[in-house]
Amino acid sequence: MAAPALAFGCSLTALDGFSEKANEVDASAVDASDAAADGGVPPPDAGDAAVAANALFIERLSLIDTTTKKPVMGFDPIPNNAKLPLSTQPNRTIEAITSPRVVGSVVFEVRGVMQFDETQNNPPYTINDATSTHDPWPAKPGVYAITVRAFPGANALGQPGPPVSLSFEVE
Repeated sequence: MAAPALAFGCSLTALDGFSEKANEVDASAVDASDAAADGGVPPPDAGDAAVAANALFIERLSLIDTTTKKPVMGFDPIPNNAKLPLSTQPNRTIEAITSPRVVGSVVFEVRGVMQFDETQNNPPYTINDATSTHDPWPAKPGVYAITVRAFPGANALGQPGPPVSLSFEVE
């Protein structure tokens, strides 16, 4: 039996008036991947109907060093209203850590200086990663808002899990 998992939640009010909702425990969410990591039952296949929307979610968003493929200290998770060194240190990207660890797809909705929607079907679920190898994101300096959702099916198919939104500034 899986234990309740922590759900990361931030809410966005506007690009110039930020607010943050504190991390909270979502007792209805379970993390099946932890059992797999401990030698238990592996999580369902990403295409399996057993990956219900209420059982998948974004645990956190992390700033990743694309050279080492590890989180950048102080940005795992990325705090709301953070100042990210993406333009001065171009070997960085943002990764969505999901529960379970493998889902059908993750959609990034990025608004701000650069605006785009991106769907990633394979882990690691990162922005600007056509090769699933932690490609750098060439972000332009300025203010951004990002909303990320996990889906049970590839190409954003099925009922998504709850969105995670945060705001940040690229320096």
